[in-house]
Amino acid sequence: MWDHTLPKPNISSHRAHDAEILSIDFNKYEEQIVTCSIDKSIRIWDLRKLGSPINVLQHHRYPPKRVRFSPHLPWLLASCSFDMNVHFYDLRDVTEPLKMKGAQHTEFVTGIEFSLFEEKQVCSIGWDGRLLVWDWDKPQPIVV
Repeated sequence: MWDHTLPKPNISSHRAHDAEILSIDFNKYEEQIVTCSIDKSIRIWDLRKLGSPINVLQHHRYPPKRVRFSPHLPWLLASCSFDMNVHFYDLRDVTEPLKMKGAQHTEFVTGIEFSLFEEKQVCSIGWDGRLLVWDWDKPQPIVV
């Protein structure tokens, strides 16, 4: 972690995964970050104590490529993966946070983003050349 306003900008270092990290995102409501790795795990971290993750999600069969917190809801997390799936998680549910698994892409899913303007809207892109627009609480995306 870096703070470029300080004379020594490296304020914290922590080994988050034992393998390459593919994506990271901040939760704008909580003091949290999320990481994903080629070890197939998604880890949620409390920035105040980085000793161990507060949650580890292992729902993808292949490495997750991107993870994103919702800009609207502090508990909503989305991921996309080389397993061709898009996942939506409710982090308030500690027993089973995975709420929806979208398998409409036919190749690796390489990007996912929440809309800044529409609370429920998310888009995903993949090697299949398709852009899918989702309402995160509905199973079927719109193919663009």
